[in-house]
Amino acid sequence: MTIQFFPGLQKQTNPDIFEASQKRNLSLVCPGIDWKSIEQTETERMWEWSIQECAGQPDQSEIARMVRTEEGFHVWHYAIKKAPLPADKHSVWVNKLKAIKVIKR
Repeated sequence: MTIQFFPGLQKQTNPDIFEASQKRNLSLVCPGIDWKSIEQTETERMWEWSIQECAGQPDQSEIARMVRTEEGFHVWHYAIKKAPLPADKHSVWVNKLKAIKVIKR
C-alpha cells in the first residue's frame, strides 16, 4: 500500500490528464501494460494495471484511486507482485480504496 499527495496539482491538471500520464509513464517502462479504468467522476478516478513478462520488471498488478480536493491530488495504491491480480484480492482492495475518505482540516 502506498499513499501519495500532490499539493497544488489540482491547479495544473485534471483527473483525466493525471490518469493518462500515469498510464503513459508506465507504458514507457513496459509497453505490454494491461490498463483498465474502473471508475471516473469529475473529482475521482480509479484504475488498475498489470504487467507480465516485462524486461527487467517482475510481474505485478496495482489498483489505484485518485481524489482531487481543493488542496491537491490524493492517490492510494495497492500493489502485488503477481499478474493478473487474484480475484479475491481485487474485490477486497477495490472496496478498501473506495472506503478511504479525505478529511478536511
